Amino acid sequence: MEKTSRPVTAGILNIITGVIGLTGAFIAFFVFFAMTVTLDIYLPVFPEFIAGVVLAVAIILLLFSLLIMVSGIFATQRKYWGLALAGSIAAVLGLFFLGIPALILVSLSKDEFD
Repeated sequence: MEKTSRPVTAGILNIITGVIGLTGAFIAFFVFFAMTVTLDIYLPVFPEFIAGVVLAVAIILLLFSLLIMVSGIFATQRKYWGLALAGSIAAVLGLFFLGIPALILVSLSKDEFD
């Protein structure tokens, strides 16, 4: 089968989504560390719980972003279609306007993967 640019385009969309998610994760980590320093002063009720929720969100966002970026790299190399598809599904959960085209492109180009 002839090789098209669909997997490469999907991979680039996934990498962009992963970088944006990674930026969001770093911002969430910064908010967590800022909250641990100042939360006792401004909000004395349940400060550990709120900081814990922010940390959990940051870790989940970091893991999803790494999955999306790795799947984007493999999609551009046309390897591991299942991982590329999983990362594209995760990208839909992150930024749907970039994830949906990536998911469609990866799904349509299944035969081009090794």
